[in-house]
Amino acid sequence: MAAEASSQTTEGMSIPNLKSQSSNLVLHNDLSLYPKPIDALVECMKRSVLGYALTCTPSVPTTLVHRAHYTSNALFDSNNQVKSVFYETVDSKGKTKKVQLTKEKFAEALRLPIYNSKEMVVPSANQLVGMFNEIGYEPLLERISTFKKNQLPDLWRYFFSIFLRCLSGRTSGLDSASVTFQGLLYGIYYDVKVDFASIIWTDFCSHINHSMKGTEIANARFWAIVAHAHYQQAGYVPDPSLGEMKFTPIVIPILDDEPVDFCAQIPQVMLSKVPMECNEVNTYRNTLVIPYPTRDLSQAAPVREQPKGKGKKKITGGPSGPKKDDKKRKALVKTTPKRKQPKRQRKLITVEESSDSERTPSTVHEEDKKKNNLSINLLHLHRQPDHSLHHK
Repeated sequence: MAAEASSQTTEGMSIPNLKSQSSNLVLHNDLSLYPKPIDALVECMKRSVLGYALTCTPSVPTTLVHRAHYTSNALFDSNNQVKSVFYETVDSKGKTKKVQLTKEKFAEALRLPIYNSKEMVVPSANQLVGMFNEIGYEPLLERISTFKKNQLPDLWRYFFSIFLRCLSGRTSGLDSASVTFQGLLYGIYYDVKVDFASIIWTDFCSHINHSMKGTEIANARFWAIVAHAHYQQAGYVPDPSLGEMKFTPIVIPILDDEPVDFCAQIPQVMLSKVPMECNEVNTYRNTLVIPYPTRDLSQAAPVREQPKGKGKKKITGGPSGPKKDDKKRKALVKTTPKRKQPKRQRKLITVEESSDSERTPSTVHEEDKKKNNLSINLLHLHRQPDHSLHHK
């Protein structure tokens, strides 16, 4: 055992001691640490399909977790999606080995359900806006892109924080989340089948190739769960003298005493998953107002969506000019030529220089006509025979 421990320690020396980021925290099992009525909400979340992923703290050496994260590489498919992740493990003889991690193995390690695609629900932006307004978002939310966690009542603000801090690897921008990640809240709140496994797997893979990979470890708790599941399946028990991984629990402060206009109660679909023996939830059940009060959303502005096909114009081509397809398309466009209008020829009117300023075109025309008639008469008289001379 001593030789085995020394070999593991030697293998661990080549891996730097990574610093865990302040993310991927763990949810307390002790409900007395949470203020009321957060304790009832925490118990409901622990009983949900994400309960194991929120609360699991496996016993695994820190060096093995750091090795798995430090040596991880993602393999992408044709759609630029992560198909699988390869990471390095250590066997019982101290030798390293590459292991493949797929979404199915990841979901199995975190005990996440995998539903049939036909029965899964993909919440839209409108449905998410409706959920946040229903639970008490103030003022009423119009666009999901403008969502801010601090605009929620305390109960549901910490509901959002628990999901974001315990199930993701984000360390900044903790006042909001992507529409995809917000689908986790939608699935738990309405108890519908959302693709929990794909959402958490996508966020997990997005932090594998981050710039601080050589000094910090993202999703440390999930990496510990994955590594522990692999060693447990392989039948290999690591030496406990290597030191176990420590996890940071999420801390929720005392609720504010300031009244709010509206705060939705915990829905019955979440409370029904908790057994009647739970004192915290029974205390909360006794304070419920039945039927559940609902918020008046008649004054809410309709959710504005950008119409399809409109927006910024797509610029084709690059610095060298438009693409060849654009040139061919433009060449095939038939343009009708414009009809040329015949030029009008002006008639020139000659006038005498002495009367240019006094004579008008009408008077010039009359004078020309008289001259022509006089010329014709003189010509006729010239051609007529002289009958008087002939008679003589």
